[in-house]
Amino acid sequence: MSSYLLDTNHVSAIHKRQLVLTTHPRRTPTDEFAIGTPTIGELWFMVFNSHRVAENTASITTLLAQFTIMGLDETPAAEFGRIKTQLRRSGKMIPDVDIQIAAIAISTGRVLLSDDAHFSNVQGLTRDNWVR
Repeated sequence: MSSYLLDTNHVSAIHKRQLVLTTHPRRTPTDEFAIGTPTIGELWFMVFNSHRVAENTASITTLLAQFTIMGLDETPAAEFGRIKTQLRRSGKMIPDVDIQIAAIAISTGRVLLSDDAHFSNVQGLTRDNWVR
C-alpha cells in the first residue's frame, strides 16, 4: 500500500478526466489518496475565478468528497518552517502554498503526486508524476 497526497495539477487532471486514479497502471487496490487544504484553496480560487462558478462549485464539491482531507496542523506547520529555511538557504525558493503542500506530504509520510519540477528542491520529499 502507498499513501499519496495530490497536488493541484493532479486534482485538476482528475477533474478534467485526464487522469483516472481507479485505472492508473501504477495504482494498487490498497493505495490511499488525500488532498491537502492548501490545494483545496487553490482549487477554490480556480472555481471563483472561472466563468462557470456554480457548475464548478458543484463539480469540485463532489470531487473533494471522494478524498481524505489533510490540514496544516502543528506537525506540518513545523515542517513548513524547516522546508522554507532549507529552500531560502539554498536560494531555491518556491511558492509558500507549495511548501505547505510538501510539508503535509513529508509530515504524513505520503508521496506527493505533482507535475511541478520545483518540488525537486525540497529535501526529504518523495514525489511522483502520474499525469506525464
